[in-house]
Amino acid sequence: MPLPLQQLFRQAEIGQSRSSVLNPLQWMVVILLGGSTSLLAYHAPIWLIILCACLLVATFGLFCGAYVYFMIKDPAALRSEGYALSRYAMENKLLTRDRKMDAGAGLKMDASELLAEAKERRRTKSSPTSRQ
Repeated sequence: MPLPLQQLFRQAEIGQSRSSVLNPLQWMVVILLGGSTSLLAYHAPIWLIILCACLLVATFGLFCGAYVYFMIKDPAALRSEGYALSRYAMENKLLTRDRKMDAGAGLKMDASELLAEAKERRRTKSSPTSRQ
């Protein structure tokens, strides 16, 4: 595989690992930008180029507006999904002090483990034998 194509795939892989609320809009901008470039390169009809450019400008404007909105209203939504899951687990005391948790891009959390632990804690809190 040629070097530029490998770099493109590596960038796409990084984009998926850091999914946030704006990720779909980012991909839409990239797709429309690639489409506009292709239309210009292959001398497509002018109305098609204008349509694609208008969609690109509208999507980019929506992306910028959404970024500012979430920056003001909910900054945590702009962080990665892994960060949001670990923050939720810590806030709801699903992680105990004896369990170590790594932070960063290599963070791997299994939601099913967290849910099972939460159900177990609820069950032990509500059982009459745990009150002795």
